Amino acid sequence: MMAACVVLVGISYLMLDILSGMVVVPRTPVREVESPGELVLPATGMEIVAMDVSSDGEMIALLERPAQGGISRLSVLTVSGGGGAFYEREVSGRSLAWLYGSRRLVYEDGGDIHLLDAESTQTMELTKGPEIDYDPLPSPDGRHILWTMSEKGAQAGGAAEIWVMDSGGGDPRMLAPLAELAAWDPSGGKVISRGKGYGTGDDRGSEYYLQVAEPGKEGWEYLAPCEGEPRFLWWPALGETLYVAPWRSSDQARTRAVWFKVGETGEAEKAATSESLGDDSSRYRFYPSRRGARVAYVGERGLEYLDYEQKRIYRFTRVSASSPLAWDEAGGWLFYCGEGGVYRVAFRGG
Repeated sequence: MMAACVVLVGISYLMLDILSGMVVVPRTPVREVESPGELVLPATGMEIVAMDVSSDGEMIALLERPAQGGISRLSVLTVSGGGGAFYEREVSGRSLAWLYGSRRLVYEDGGDIHLLDAESTQTMELTKGPEIDYDPLPSPDGRHILWTMSEKGAQAGGAAEIWVMDSGGGDPRMLAPLAELAAWDPSGGKVISRGKGYGTGDDRGSEYYLQVAEPGKEGWEYLAPCEGEPRFLWWPALGETLYVAPWRSSDQARTRAVWFKVGETGEAEKAATSESLGDDSSRYRFYPSRRGARVAYVGERGLEYLDYEQKRIYRFTRVSASSPLAWDEAGGWLFYCGEGGVYRVAFRGG
């Protein structure tokens, strides 16, 4: 693994004046990592729209589309190969993901969910029928696959539902009505999402809340109210949910993105912030590690990730990165897209 020079930038606390009291929002300690990126796969001239690395770190899957439009391409390669793909096919879809603990890849194509066994290169259609199935999301333990089902034409504004099935396609069942920002808990036992309701009377704004659903039960259950509009939900540990939302101090001087932590009691507390996330946190795409301990993103200061266990942000200072990103937790690498192709940098604690 490449050597990296790590420099502690600063540990401080940002004092924010709220009404008549003082509330401390921790400005998370930042360590700058001077680690140049290593080219893994050269650029193909196509835009990478989705990328994921298998849990053993041996295989990488890419979903690419031509810059001028056209048919997308699914490619599966060995990470150490550095060359052509051993599996390719044209697909009509936008997402893919490896099932944890296996070399099986779930992806969408033509309005259905498919499963690829990368070792045998055999594929199986997990969903069939006239409905449109998309956005497959495996549970962290690899037991279930979450996906969205809608009637044809419903993606443009009609009703849709979130469904769940076993990782082999068995026992498909409706979980809950469609909701935004759905995410698994680290055990694969529950799903969380963002709900929205409108205030009445003098409360002309909208209010957001967290809700949970459990495979085997149908429907969402209210969990907790939110401060601001959640732009990303993250469940790094059992009993502790985090979301990032814009927050403005009482003097209205500045809006910043703040990480709020919601415990089992449902009460939210300001847990962390980063100067790399600007006013509009909807501009950023977040990539949690498969087991929940880290989340990576490309912010105003470049590529960085928040380590929940260490309560620290690691920022890579010598790379020019763009999304999508992908984690190789087995090898200790974080993959990112760059001008010349797909690169990786070593992360701490791998």
